[in-house]
Amino acid sequence: MLGDFMIGESYDENYISEITIALFEDSGWYKANYFTGGLFRYGKNKGCDFVQNKCINNQQSAFPNEFCTTDGAPMCFASLTAKGFCRLQTGLTIPQAYQYFADATKGGYTNSDFCPVAKSDSDAEANTWFSSSCVYGVQTYAELGETIGDDSGCFLSSLVSKSVDNFAALEGQNRAICHSYKCNAADESYIVTILGKTVKCSKQGGIVTVDGLEGKFTCADYHSVCTKTAACKDAIECAMNKVAYNNPTIDNTVTDSKDIGKNVIGNNSLYMRAFGYAYVLFVILILGN
Repeated sequence: MLGDFMIGESYDENYISEITIALFEDSGWYKANYFTGGLFRYGKNKGCDFVQNKCINNQQSAFPNEFCTTDGAPMCFASLTAKGFCRLQTGLTIPQAYQYFADATKGGYTNSDFCPVAKSDSDAEANTWFSSSCVYGVQTYAELGETIGDDSGCFLSSLVSKSVDNFAALEGQNRAICHSYKCNAADESYIVTILGKTVKCSKQGGIVTVDGLEGKFTCADYHSVCTKTAACKDAIECAMNKVAYNNPTIDNTVTDSKDIGKNVIGNNSLYMRAFGYAYVLFVILILGN
């Protein structure tokens, strides 16, 4: 659940997932408003292997968008709303179950079971919260047409104009960068704007070139990019606007206090209630100490 608010850390992509909301409701102390549900995309549609198998096997990952193997390689965060780099370290004390490399001291982010995942540039973070965010963050590549704003997302690109002063240093360098985009639901494509030029990305994504620019641009597939609704751009705005997440397959109406949560997660309700109580007890113990 990397990036969920429940991890208790300001990871560069933080979302309030339906599971977090359901946990609070299953505590029996809250009736949740599901205004923010459906925004969590880490591991979405990746199947059971994403959870049951190790993130890295034989120096490779079956899920390269989430897990990486080369320290310093540019990466977009899983929801494509922030830019970062692959973070691998050596000299770590790692339990055997979470050792993925020949070097038993080599691993990634502690809060992701030592799996190597995207992390933001620590230098840019020095004076700004969520500096790597494409919506709220810091513009790093102004000369490459980077755009920070509500309509921007993270893409991998080596595109550069020959007219920039430091062309030789930038040429051939792949980077995670923020660009504005506009979705077209009619044919499930989207348009990315780069240095006044438009790049059309198809439903399945892929690598494209742009006339007048050197390098290549990697289009992510349509459904991993075009997930924002017209009602709200993120979890906070959904909550502020009180825009309900409507799922016709789930009845969130509570008819009796004993039934809180049963309609939210069905057969998993008992498990989630137990997990919720365990979590609350854990917090109480921590605060008590």
